[in-house]
Amino acid sequence: MDGTSPLDERWRTAREVTEAQPTSYTSAGLPRRNRGEQLVPGSAASGESEGNRSRLARDPADVRGRLNSFQQGVRRGRHAGTVTTDLPDERVEGE
Repeated sequence: MDGTSPLDERWRTAREVTEAQPTSYTSAGLPRRNRGEQLVPGSAASGESEGNRSRLARDPADVRGRLNSFQQGVRRGRHAGTVTTDLPDERVEGE
């Protein structure tokens, strides 16, 4: 055994990525980034993970109902803030 583990190799790869110098610069002199160039192999989760599949399986009627409830609440809140009374001593909740 040479005294290194697969984790040592990942740490070494991560260090190389963070120490890498930019290959191009913008006209303002800032480093130009390329998508994914600083990803270490195995560090990003694949799109097929269990958590992502459960998010996609939402019932459209449930989502529609939640958005409808949210919209009604916003309308009630806006209306409560604008309602005034003709009597000087009475105040409507939200004023």
